[in-house]
Amino acid sequence: SALANGTKVTLCVTLFGGTDLSTFLSNSTSKQTLITNLISLVQTRGAHGVNIDFEGLPASQKTNFANFMVDLSNQMHAAIPGSEVSTVLYAVDWNDVFDFSIMASAVDHFIVMGYAYYYQGSSTTGPCDPLYHFGSSYNYTLSKTTSYYLDKGCPKDKFVLGLPYYGYEWSTSSLTIPSSTTASGTARTFAYV
Repeated sequence: SALANGTKVTLCVTLFGGTDLSTFLSNSTSKQTLITNLISLVQTRGAHGVNIDFEGLPASQKTNFANFMVDLSNQMHAAIPGSEVSTVLYAVDWNDVFDFSIMASAVDHFIVMGYAYYYQGSSTTGPCDPLYHFGSSYNYTLSKTTSYYLDKGCPKDKFVLGLPYYGYEWSTSSLTIPSSTTASGTARTFAYV
């Protein structure tokens, strides 16, 4: 339906968790099997490419991940001219896991997950995607994330900022901003608000 209506379709591949990621990224047979299967899926479904969303990458797998992205990109581009290969970047790269010196020339887009700076389990209220620091001791923002990745070598022309279409509603201890939360937050969509 998306293709029939002129929408670009990209298959999203997810793998979450350090142990599973380490096992996968350390196995050349598994990586090649996934690449082969992804090329086949994109070809048979008429999609435009693939997005890799591997979350919780351990620092020990930085080079293995970068090399996997290069292999995937090179093989996908050769098999499907004009296809696009992208990966996600974390709002906060706690472990310095993205090596742009290896990936930059092969990967088409680096998409920042620019949300959940404050999330359902946050002990303090705040915007899901703060543009700048706004006065709490927690200083992680879209501006800081953008500067971080560009300083690390992410190409500006391949940098994509993904923003949320939701926020959180919390019970709080006061009406000040920021305020301590008294319970887990609830995600609220723009339509709900």
